[in-house]
Amino acid sequence: MAIVINGSGTVTGISVGGLPDDIVDAGTLADNAVGLAQMAGGTDGNIITYDTSGNPAVVATGSDGQVLTSAGADAVPAFEAVAGIDCDADAWHYYMGTSQENSSAAVFDIGTAVSTGSNITESGGVITVGTAGWYLITVDAGNWGNDSTATDTHIRKNNTNIANSRIYWANAASYAGKSRTIIIEASASDTFDVYGTGYWYGDSDTMVGWTGVRIGA
Repeated sequence: MAIVINGSGTVTGISVGGLPDDIVDAGTLADNAVGLAQMAGGTDGNIITYDTSGNPAVVATGSDGQVLTSAGADAVPAFEAVAGIDCDADAWHYYMGTSQENSSAAVFDIGTAVSTGSNITESGGVITVGTAGWYLITVDAGNWGNDSTATDTHIRKNNTNIANSRIYWANAASYAGKSRTIIIEASASDTFDVYGTGYWYGDSDTMVGWTGVRIGA
């Protein structure tokens, strides 16, 4: 290192040569001494991080709509597409096209499809889901008013009554209707049905039907 002095004895500069690369260390710089202007230029949208060796690195700019996602310990985060739920694939909507009387307990065949997701199958009123998750299920029930069969049903999962899913009324030869909505967790290949007694009305403009949709993992 050489100090440069002009003819009047004034120091005009310092010439540095042959010094090691790490001559400026953390103890040399004051806290908050480096600002944005002192940083090296980079690529618009990149984010500064550290690699698995603890060295500075950048996360490459993602695409519009992507989010920054952690890759866990010892891994650099990355921009990725937002994870979502394909509700159309995990949903069903059926109505009862023909009236059905269950004078003894049986599955109600609510089997006329309005919409069936690609991960859903139906047979004889029994729905089989293809994707694990939480499902929102709503049943709308309406009786045939000229029959005295009492409606007493439950929504079932895997042939077992689901708590708080009962639909009940003692028919006094008059029209009646009720609905029930539940949220329940299911595994892939679990089944749902509506099981019990009643004389439920059905046609092309029926008030009897049910809907299910996967709302979360």
